[in-house]
Formats: sequence, C-alpha cells, structure tokens
Amino acid sequence: MRSAPSIAFDYRPAPAIVAFAGAIVVAAASAPWFSAASFGVRAAVSITAAAYGIVALRSFVRIRFARIAYRAAGWVLVDRTYFEVGGDFPRIERSELRPGVEMVNYSIRVSDCVPYSVDADNAFEGVTA
Repeated sequence: MRSAPSIAFDYRPAPAIVAFAGAIVVAAASAPWFSAASFGVRAAVSITAAAYGIVALRSFVRIRFARIAYRAAGWVLVDRTYFEVGGDFPRIERSELRPGVEMVNYSIRVSDCVPYSVDADNAFEGVTA
C-alpha cells in the first residue's frame, strides 16, 4: 500500500494569540497618552497606532491562505476559494450518469468558476450539521 502523496493542515489563528495581539494593539494605541507630547501629537500617534494595529490584526485573522500542504516539492501555501454549486456550475450530477458508469474522475478549470465564487463569510450560510 502506498502512502498519500501529500498531507495538509488547515490554518486558523489560535483565539488566545488573537486576543493577545489585540491587547498589544490597545496598549500601543494608549501609550502616546502617557507621554509629554502635545495633545495633537498624542492623538495622531494614537489613532495611527490603532489603525495600523487593526489592519494588521484583521490581516492576521483573515488570511489569504487557509491550508498548508506538504508535497514532494516541500511546504506549499494553498488558497481556499468557495463556490456556490448550482445552476450552470461545471459539474457532473449523479442523475446524468448512465447505469454501469462508475469511478468517474474529472477536473474543473477554476478560472471558469469565478462567477460562482462566494466569500468565506457567506460560504456556509444555510448549511446545518
């Protein structure tokens, strides 16, 4: 028996790390208020630190990749894109297969699926366990 050609792990930041990073953003945004700088400088630095921290934290939580895979070439970052499968989405349906057809394999050209893409926040809307 041969082993699997690759192994993959989903990437999700740990909630404790996200909370800790959020605390650092709060500390960085409030630090200027403990300085002797003028009100305008303190406000500008505080707002800049908060904005930068929020953007950085958001990019940490909403990553561009969601899966890390190990293949023969080494570790690879794999994107995850969600599609709504319905209507004219390119697919083979069980009802279209004639008796005797089994073990069907096919590939889908992702570039043709762009009109059916949905964002990660809405991908599982209406799905129940």
